[in-house]
Amino acid sequence: MLKRILAAGAVLSGALIAAAPCAPQSESSQRANSSPQSPAKEKQEQGATSKTAQAAQAPEKVFFIGHSLISDIPDMVAAFSATPPVKRFAFKEQFIPGAPLRWQWEEPERAKKPDYKSTFVPQFQAIYEAELKSGAYDALVLVEGSPLGAKGAESESADYLARFAQLARDHNPKVRVLFYEPWACVESGTPAGCEYDTQSPNRELEWRERLEADGKRWERVVELANERLTGEGRPIELIPVGRALGRLVDAMEAGEVEGLSKRRELFEDSVHLNAYGKYFAGLVTWAALFDASPVGRAAAPSDRWARPYWNQANWAGKTCPAPRPAAIRRMQEVAAASVVR
Repeated sequence: MLKRILAAGAVLSGALIAAAPCAPQSESSQRANSSPQSPAKEKQEQGATSKTAQAAQAPEKVFFIGHSLISDIPDMVAAFSATPPVKRFAFKEQFIPGAPLRWQWEEPERAKKPDYKSTFVPQFQAIYEAELKSGAYDALVLVEGSPLGAKGAESESADYLARFAQLARDHNPKVRVLFYEPWACVESGTPAGCEYDTQSPNRELEWRERLEADGKRWERVVELANERLTGEGRPIELIPVGRALGRLVDAMEAGEVEGLSKRRELFEDSVHLNAYGKYFAGLVTWAALFDASPVGRAAAPSDRWARPYWNQANWAGKTCPAPRPAAIRRMQEVAAASVVR
């Protein structure tokens, strides 16, 4: 059985509303989007995770394997871990743009070729093989390529997920392996559709509904992978980032997140998250890794080079103004409610 599931949430279907990513809103617009939460609802969502940060298992060293859907997530997790009571946290990653787990697994073989040229920054990046064989990591976080193709793709994805998990467990039986649930592009189910999304059985579903349907497929991938594991070790866990994004959009569209009301405000383009979306995905990932509520984590995170995410132009020249405290608080509460034991 999966050790992590998404807390139940309504499945909404609605038309996409275009909005400039990270576009600042007027003060009156921000006030209009604010909706106070009842004390009972806030208490319920803050307590959705079973442990506080003080009692949580605290991974001190994590290895990430992924592509652009996990970009900046290690940085966000590190920033949230800089807040007491977490005492120390370090990470490395194998980051290959667009790569499915099969391609990630093959990287050590490519590295043996004479013409291989690594783009990894040694301080933060490395090929997974030697890192996992060191047994030095407390946790491994992986993401598959997205979208997941036809039904048979689940078996291949599970195969490579199990390979990574088995390698990590063979060299450290106490390591935790967590699968980071990706998401489809926001144009799913519209006439425009999603580029490269030609085989998924869920490609005709509208984005919000599709998050739930795809989430079941990712659960199946994790279940299949766990069935293939041998020896001692913990089962692979699921970080329900995709479906958590759906819950956040539900809250935004209900007027609960001050200053943010449209799903497009979380995205740089049709699939990649902007700083707001990454902040939230980082909260969900932190909550899963530490088995704790992220409420109270850093409101103004910086990346691995100490560059702030708010009020700072990104590679595309776009700037995300700092969210209001009420918005930060609500995002943290939704993230907490999305990761349950």
